[in-house]
Amino acid sequence: MKESELSLLGLLRKADKSFERLEDQKETVRNATGFEVDVIRRVAKDGDPHPLRMSDDEDDIWAVQASTRGS
Repeated sequence: MKESELSLLGLLRKADKSFERLEDQKETVRNATGFEVDVIRRVAKDGDPHPLRMSDDEDDIWAVQASTRGS
């Protein structure tokens, strides 16, 4: 992300300018037709930051933890 100087949300907006981050779910963006993108990552370990902001942009998407194991 740093090399492109774009946020992940900015990158998605290159494909569809209508993408907006949901304020109550910072890991989710939705476009004007209702298509949603969720950003998930493995469960944090060994001091990994959580949640993880995808860029330095305050309005960017955050990656949240998702377990890879069944419940």
